[in-house]
Amino acid sequence: MAGDNLSKKQVPWCSICLVVTCLVCHICVLVGNLKTSAAMTQIGSSTSGWSQVGLGVGRSLENELTELVDELAAKLVNVIGNITTLTDTLELIISVVGSVTEESVSNGTTNATLMGAAGMALLQTGQGNISESIENLKPYVLGGVEAIIVAGVEE
Repeated sequence: MAGDNLSKKQVPWCSICLVVTCLVCHICVLVGNLKTSAAMTQIGSSTSGWSQVGLGVGRSLENELTELVDELAAKLVNVIGNITTLTDTLELIISVVGSVTEESVSNGTTNATLMGAAGMALLQTGQGNISESIENLKPYVLGGVEAIIVAGVEE
């Protein structure tokens, strides 16, 4: 009957298979961990020489580049100083040219030989007797150039 099967002793094959499979898997993981550890140890010992090489290259670059960077910085400071001087000089020349131009125009419009403002306008458009007007303008142009040179020398 049904109760007779329960009183018989049976081998628990499912449990035995489960325990053996777990044991095999744990052994495989242990072997893998040991091999990985051995590989890491070999990598560590082989890279220690290369790290010394890298540190040596870094030190030599630091020593060589420090000198070059210092030289470059000094040249850049010199260039910035030259640019500042050039900018100041150009500002001076532009201001003097503006003043001289205004003075020449006011002298030119009051001078009868240049025919006043109408003569200046004709000179700009290229109409009228240009060669005579240019000859009359020479003293103003040369005076303006001289004023610019004097102002530049004084600075």
